[in-house]
Amino acid sequence: MIKSKVAVIVLAAGLGTRMKSKKPKVLHSLGCRPMINHLMETVTGLDPDEVVVVVGDSMDDVSHAVSPFPTAVQSERLGTAHAVLAAREYILDFDGVWQHITSRVCSCNPAFTARRIYLAVSLCFQGPTGSATSMA
Repeated sequence: MIKSKVAVIVLAAGLGTRMKSKKPKVLHSLGCRPMINHLMETVTGLDPDEVVVVVGDSMDDVSHAVSPFPTAVQSERLGTAHAVLAAREYILDFDGVWQHITSRVCSCNPAFTARRIYLAVSLCFQGPTGSATSMA
């Protein structure tokens, strides 16, 4: 069985305005840790070939929280597709399957989150030209 290369784009540019907070939503704590840390732990456990995190302008705290993973900046928040475009320099020459995942997928059950990512990537693989999937 041939294992396809997998890249994960984590979308973490949301401001969390519905949370009525000045803190980016991914930095709110869940179990004494920022939500983004739970998600990044799950993503790391999948052992992807590439990972990039899309953050908003002036979100240095989020960039620091996801270090050592590279970040791409979405200067204007114009939706999910626009956020994925912000990561294009990281996936442009990627020869494999890429999966974008929103930071709100953060789950208290990492195995469940990992399984959803795995299934989404597995279902979309179409060969060496690669393909894209969405998991919101």
